[in-house]
Amino acid sequence: TIFLLVGYDTWERVVDPKYYPEGRRDDALRSLFGTVEVVVTSRDSASASTMAPGLSAEGQAAAVRSGLPAEVTHGRLHFMPNDEALAAVSSSAARGALAGDDPAAA
Repeated sequence: TIFLLVGYDTWERVVDPKYYPEGRRDDALRSLFGTVEVVVTSRDSASASTMAPGLSAEGQAAAVRSGLPAEVTHGRLHFMPNDEALAAVSSSAARGALAGDDPAAA
């Protein structure tokens, strides 16, 4: 089994219809869920510029659970609350730390 792990802020973009041809989002996501299990982790809204300010982990979980019909996700969409110490960490910050030759900061 392959798991795709994404932060909530990235998940918002994955499900945003503007990134798909008209009316094709669910078809594309159905294909994704036919291949992998998707795990969405909570993010600290203060550190994710694309998220609504103050959106709690519980609010993020509710949005993930209600965002797509079951016939699209096939039971392969999961939400995992992130540890508070890690919720502010982003892949952009990790890439920046690695590019600066400071792997310990990543």
